[in-house]
Amino acid sequence: STTKIANNLTLSLIDVDFTFSMDEGVTWVTGATITSLAPQGTSNSILIKNTIPPPTQMLGPRAPRFEVTIGSWS
Repeated sequence: STTKIANNLTLSLIDVDFTFSMDEGVTWVTGATITSLAPQGTSNSILIKNTIPPPTQMLGPRAPRFEVTIGSWS
């Protein structure tokens, strides 16, 4: 939003073969909560990692999706 604060954002990665990191790869998770996001604000970069090791790792395009829930606006 350009004028409101988003509170209690919940991010869930909807693909069991992937995890994500919001701290440059220190911690890998499948879900996270952002307490608040200011108007016109941005969060950190999000890195996505395939958890299936080679050689069984699938080749080709994969598009893991996030489900994002916003608890409230203020």
